[in-house]
Amino acid sequence: MLKRKPRARRRRTPGLRPYVRWLLRSRLPRLAFLTALGPGLISGFADNDAGGITTYSVVGAQFGYDLMWVVLASMVALAITQEVGARLGLATGQGFGGLIRQQYGVPRAAFAIGVMLLANLGDTVAEFAGIGAALAIFGVPIWLSSALAALARGAAIELAARGVRVNVVRPGPITTPILDKTGLSPEALEAWVQNATEGVPLGRFGSADDVAHAALYLASDDAAFVTGHELTVDGGMLAA
Repeated sequence: MLKRKPRARRRRTPGLRPYVRWLLRSRLPRLAFLTALGPGLISGFADNDAGGITTYSVVGAQFGYDLMWVVLASMVALAITQEVGARLGLATGQGFGGLIRQQYGVPRAAFAIGVMLLANLGDTVAEFAGIGAALAIFGVPIWLSSALAALARGAAIELAARGVRVNVVRPGPITTPILDKTGLSPEALEAWVQNATEGVPLGRFGSADDVAHAALYLASDDAAFVTGHELTVDGGMLAA
């Protein structure tokens, strides 16, 4: 009677453990999505500059929520524009101006670049207008706030190569000893403070520590990638 030889047990090839495979199958697509979404959110938040916030405020005050559909339409248009621009750059290795010159000639390329420069100029003017309008709430002359903002941004660009970061802290209503030197009576001063507090979403005046903490953050290593930025410490007045 022939006896069957016992089958040799197959060795398992070293591989990923089951829970690791499950993690990659179920979580990796989400992690990849969040990895791609993170830089987009950061760049989107960065676009909420002084000019943009001023535009949102003016449009909201005049039309309410009637133009919210424009935001959705512009999101679709911006997504398509960014995607097409990125794909063109990856496929050709050239910028948009170079592609226009290659396909349509120098005159049309110069016209497109000129239109872009005009658009950037208008965006810059709106930026400083928004900064001036925000600081005008606190009694700062528009010419002074715009000049300081331009100086800070210019210094940030010029000194970036040397590793120097330049940022601006814009305080809002802050409780300081200067309030006692306004010449107002205690009753009038209290009424003024109460009236001003009603315009602050956080419902209070700021303190010197609030401004100091903002300045310390911009000067710390936590803000090592932040330069040319205006940080407003106003309890939400600019957003309201």
